[in-house]
Amino acid sequence: MAKISLGLPLAAAAAGTVVTLFVPAKRLHIVCGTAWAALSLVHAWQYRRRLAQDLAATPFAVRFGRDVMKKVDEELQKLPLPPTKLGALIGSMRPAAYTPGRMRLYSLSLMGNEKLKEQILAYFADCPEVDEAECSTLTGSVLITYEPEFFAENEELAQIEAYVKHHVQMAQGRS
Repeated sequence: MAKISLGLPLAAAAAGTVVTLFVPAKRLHIVCGTAWAALSLVHAWQYRRRLAQDLAATPFAVRFGRDVMKKVDEELQKLPLPPTKLGALIGSMRPAAYTPGRMRLYSLSLMGNEKLKEQILAYFADCPEVDEAECSTLTGSVLITYEPEFFAENEELAQIEAYVKHHVQMAQGRS
């Protein structure tokens, strides 16, 4: 849409809306108000990029954005999983069962996905702390068996074990 000057029509519609508040002809007030709203929308559409830049540069937006990012960072720091590929993988699964040395997780993404199954198995094959990892693309289940004392030596795996244990206990009502 070409940028045409809407200053005069906007001013006329605004003045008409205000003036018709004191006139018994309410239909005229509705027409002026509708015209003012429509012209305002067209004007905002014409200058949408500039409007977004101006709004982003206001002290409130700058402070609000900074505060939101600070809050997000604080919450991310509270997450029990490490920000790694394995942490993201485990975090996307639903912990279902835990006993020391054995944990079971479920993932809808794994169902029917042979490529993901191979990636999971390859990752755990590289972990000497893991005795065995089994994946089922039929049920979306991942079973990980390990020696708990060796698992605790790896900080990332220890955090994952604590994450799974906590979530299973929460699901069972034993926080």
